[in-house]
Amino acid sequence: MNKRIVLAVVVILALTSAVFFGTQSCRNPPQKARQVHIAANIPLSGPMATFSGQIPNGFRMGLQDAAKEAGLDPNIFVTDFQDNESNPALGTTIAQRQVANGFDIYMSAPSAVATNLVPIISPTGKPHFVVAFDPELLKGDPNKFRLIPNLKIEAPLYVKYAKSQHAKRVFMMHSNFAAYHEEYSKLIEPGLREAGIEFVREVFEFNSSDFRTIAQKAAQYKPDLIFVTSFGVDLQRALQALREANVSKPGNVMCTMDFVDLLHAPSLAPGAAGSVFAAPLFEIPGAIPAADPWRQRYQEQFHRSPSYVEAYAYETARAIVAAYKSGGVDSASIRRLFPRQGIVGDIVLDESGDLSSSVVVGRVDELGHVSAVDLK
Repeated sequence: MNKRIVLAVVVILALTSAVFFGTQSCRNPPQKARQVHIAANIPLSGPMATFSGQIPNGFRMGLQDAAKEAGLDPNIFVTDFQDNESNPALGTTIAQRQVANGFDIYMSAPSAVATNLVPIISPTGKPHFVVAFDPELLKGDPNKFRLIPNLKIEAPLYVKYAKSQHAKRVFMMHSNFAAYHEEYSKLIEPGLREAGIEFVREVFEFNSSDFRTIAQKAAQYKPDLIFVTSFGVDLQRALQALREANVSKPGNVMCTMDFVDLLHAPSLAPGAAGSVFAAPLFEIPGAIPAADPWRQRYQEQFHRSPSYVEAYAYETARAIVAAYKSGGVDSASIRRLFPRQGIVGDIVLDESGDLSSSVVVGRVDELGHVSAVDLK
């Protein structure tokens, strides 16, 4: 065959192939990765912002790090953080709008808002991460998860500490929230009663300005131990009032996990030194090898020291990316990820989707340094 004819045939075949595959390419363009929409409804301002205001920083950092490690475009994960100001009515309005817009993952806090959102969020069947403390908050809903230390695992620690101190009388005080009533009535008081420890309980309103009266009641009761449970703003004022009433001394005042807020304040609150508190392991320096370098990275990026709340937000985001990488962001895919390790230590979920990792008793000294208390 003539060389010119052969060359012409080759050129024609090449052009035909280009047209065919070009046409197919236009008909079937490369598929874009499906975006994952994460809606959050949490306090970013107001008195509870000391607890939850930095969650977006930890969460977005987790998305960035996990996407990079997984070889994914971080823009796949789209976040919508809305400020509910700890107002249940506002939280409900935000949730209704977010449901109308659609989402793949939901996050809510605090408990006063989160409990109101169940009738709105649960019917969507989407995974719902709850950043709240109520002991039995997750019962009855397979799509709810809680990746944060909570009152269900904190309460037994109060009783264990009282036993370790051979306490005979305990004065207990907490703010007027359903979660705290449940913690004391159903978990702490039965434990103390079983151990033969006497107790009284005083309730105060959240964000109270004057704790002098309740401090005087504590002094009159002459307790071996004092338990204080509320958010950071109340803990600070209560500890100061107890000190001024000469009722507190090193080791005899135990606070809830929100004591951590005082540790991350610019200076240690008056009366805080010598207190013990329910401490997530992340708050004990050196307890988790991966925590310290991450803490330093966070501080360099956001110019503030992270608490366990931001650390667990980071791990929540990493879990979402890991679920996506494994094939989906549904509740079953998320549940299969656990147990797993992270900068917070072991992350273990119980049958309810609730964090079951333990907390320890931490003690803060005069310089604000924290160490774990050995409960024997």
